[in-house]
Order: sequence, then C-alpha cells, then structure tokens
Amino acid sequence: MFRIRNLSTERLLRIAAWVYGLATLAWLVIGLLDWSSGASAATADPDVVDALINGSFGDVVVAHFWYWLIILGVLVLVQGPAVVACFCVGLALGRTDLLSAPGSHRALSSRLLRWWPAGLAVAGVGAWLSLRGPATETLGFALGFGAAPLVAAGWIALLARTIGEGSTLVGRVLRSSGRMSLTVYLLESVVTAFLAYGYGFGLLPGVSPLEGMGLALAIWLGLSAFALFWMRWFRFGPFEWLLRSLSYGQVQPLRR
Repeated sequence: MFRIRNLSTERLLRIAAWVYGLATLAWLVIGLLDWSSGASAATADPDVVDALINGSFGDVVVAHFWYWLIILGVLVLVQGPAVVACFCVGLALGRTDLLSAPGSHRALSSRLLRWWPAGLAVAGVGAWLSLRGPATETLGFALGFGAAPLVAAGWIALLARTIGEGSTLVGRVLRSSGRMSLTVYLLESVVTAFLAYGYGFGLLPGVSPLEGMGLALAIWLGLSAFALFWMRWFRFGPFEWLLRSLSYGQVQPLRR
C-alpha cells in the first residue's frame, strides 16, 4: 500500500471505487445465492458459548483465537477491500482541506446530504434483512456494505454543516476523541469485552439489538468525555504517545 502514495488523486479515487464496487457486487451475488437456496442458520459450538459466558479471561482468549483462525479468510474478504478503498480515499482527502476547512465546501456537503436519505434507506433495508433470518442475512450485509460510504459521507457532511470550524462543545469532543482515536478504539474493545463476557458482567446472552445500540452509544459518550478531559492536560492519548515514541525511537513529551 505504501507504494501507491504517489499516485494522482483521481487515480486513487478510481481505485477505491473499483475495489469497493467489485466487493459490493460479489457480496450481493453471494447474498442472492443464499436467499435463493434458503440458507440455514449456523449453530455455535455450545462449549465455546459456555466459555464466553462463564469462562475466565484465558478461556475467552483461547475461544477467540480458534475462531479467529476459522474466520480469518472471511475477514480478509470483508475488511480487505474496504481497507484498501478507505486507504486510497484517505490519501486523496489528505491532499485537500475538505476535513480541515469544511465550511469552504458547502456545495459539496449539500449534494451529499441530498443523497444521504437514499443511503440511510438502503442501509435500513439491509439491517432489516440481516435480522429477518439466515436466508437473507448475507444479502442484508451486502446492502449495508454498499451503502456504507454514502452513509458515512452524509454524516461527515452533516457534522461539517452543523459544527463547521466553530469551537462548540460537540466540536471539541469530536476533535479530542479524534486526536486519540487509537486509544478510544482499544478502550471500546476493553470495556465491551468486560461487559459482555463471563470474567466481567456477563451480559452477552441477554442483550437485544436495541439494548446493544444503547450500550454502544453510552460507551462512546463515556470514552469521548474521557478523551475531552485527557486532552486538556496531555499532548497525545496514551496509546498514541506509545506508538509515536516507538516510531521516533525516543520517548516523546506527553504533558502539555
């Protein structure tokens, strides 16, 4: 991926569109085949489920390790194209001021917001199909996967129009959590795992999709508040500081 950094912006965006588009098409075909064949639900190993719900931290790690080996190929197929496309788009956006000065691109944000409801509608249908049953689960994922770039672009456009470059509380919270996104990302996994698995609160078997969304929102709000207060006193998040120190080969100053 490092070798493509010198490609033109237009070519980067073209690569992203082709890679993501072909991946979406592939998943749509797989989803339609599952739907037509009436795919049945996969059953989880009862011993693995018991380890996740009632096991120790070591039991959970071992269970996840073996499942990780099994689903690694699926992760490559799902996340691989998305990572390549997002990498290309990120390189292209880094050459512009779309994110640093959103107020100067109101025409673009207006166009994105006009298409945003369509993306939300497709994603909503995909979510409904995913929850409807195993036969339509993959098709629902494919629709959500295909709509994700438009949905994400709409959220960014909305934030750009409502927050812009002003020093609002929401802007400060998003700026702080964005500057320590690696720390927030890792802590999300730590907090969620402790809430879900047996070595913590063991909520895994009894949380509905709606309750899961509520928990996710609460965790994000809590970690965003943590990031806001942390960045008042420190230059980097703790894991950003560690990564930066390792990258430069010397301890970086942490306190402001």
